[in-house]
Amino acid sequence: DFQKQKFTYYFTDVFDHNKDRVITIEDIQALNERMRHYAGWSDDNEYYLTMKEIHADFFECLLEHVGKIEPEYGFEFDVDRIPDRVEMYQWLNMWGNLVHGARSMNQFPIWLQILPKILFKVIN
Repeated sequence: DFQKQKFTYYFTDVFDHNKDRVITIEDIQALNERMRHYAGWSDDNEYYLTMKEIHADFFECLLEHVGKIEPEYGFEFDVDRIPDRVEMYQWLNMWGNLVHGARSMNQFPIWLQILPKILFKVIN
């Protein structure tokens, strides 16, 4: 389906910098640097610093999602199982959970509400 294709592209062509089919903190750092360079921002630019913070929150949310286990009654976070990477199926699962039933941007986490604004700042 089209949504799955979009999120797969986002994983492989935007986030998985070294093409090892997982997203790690190194991929996030490489993305930050590519976007900073593209936008022509300095290391202390306010948009760059905000973008780094948003991407860090985003990656933390990904890791928390991956670290969840499904006991008999709902989800529970297992602090002993916090991962350091996200695989494609986990990525797609997280996005499926996020967009399912959402009707507007204010129904998404704050990092996801801010992320498009940062992307537009990079493009401009």
